[in-house]
Amino acid sequence: MDWSQTIETIAREAGGTVAVVARDLGTGEQVAINPAEPFYAASVIKLPIMVEVFRQAAAGRFALGDRRVLRAEDQVGGSGVLQDLSPGLKLPVIDLVTLMITVSDNTATNMLIDLVGSENVNRTMADLGLTGSRLYNKLQVVPAQRAGTNTITAADMALLLEHIARGTAVSQRACLEMIRILKRQQYQDGIPAGLPPQVDDVMQELGGIPRWEVAHKTGWIPGIEHDAGIVYYREGGRSGAFVLVVFTRGIPDRAQSQRTIRRVAESVYKHLALGEH
Repeated sequence: MDWSQTIETIAREAGGTVAVVARDLGTGEQVAINPAEPFYAASVIKLPIMVEVFRQAAAGRFALGDRRVLRAEDQVGGSGVLQDLSPGLKLPVIDLVTLMITVSDNTATNMLIDLVGSENVNRTMADLGLTGSRLYNKLQVVPAQRAGTNTITAADMALLLEHIARGTAVSQRACLEMIRILKRQQYQDGIPAGLPPQVDDVMQELGGIPRWEVAHKTGWIPGIEHDAGIVYYREGGRSGAFVLVVFTRGIPDRAQSQRTIRRVAESVYKHLALGEH
């Protein structure tokens, strides 16, 4: 059974709807399962919001060091820490981005949407070739009139991550900063948990050079579990990177959803990084 058949089997056994895009950034070899299937975005929508923040900063609309004031009306529930802090706090834009990604802070996210504008996020996604994804609403806020639900596809998020990895989403420098932030992701139950030990005993003695690093963004609400990232690896004198996006829907057991993502990550890593067939 080749790697694509293995991943298809994992997706089928999950018991819900699963989308996978895995693409080697060196060779272009890929597997795509339900790549254009629309999914509720959950917190993965924070990826294009981050890109738009860096784009507008590069265009001079504001500086990443500019401070934004946390207002009581900004504070919303769900993930993050700003909901528990005191209104009046002033945070640099770059810190809001870091909180939005690393701890998936919804308050920080909404402050950034107010800063850059949802239509600008959508315009940038379209400019980068993302055809099936759209930001409609801020997070943890019920609008008086809902135009739609925040939507993403695995193909779109894989393409966006590839733009970031190749330095074409904004500038090379901005993309490297985004990767740095994504590598600090605090939720590690998805893709990273499916990979082999990051540092083995021998490498630990040599200073702990990691076998792999993952720059990624997760998303979760009941019945939905997502992870999307760039995996950088060093194995047996070889090094490279691949994009991996796994979205799930309709799997009632969250542990099973996470297990599905981990199984896909393990299979992809074995093929693309370890060369197993």
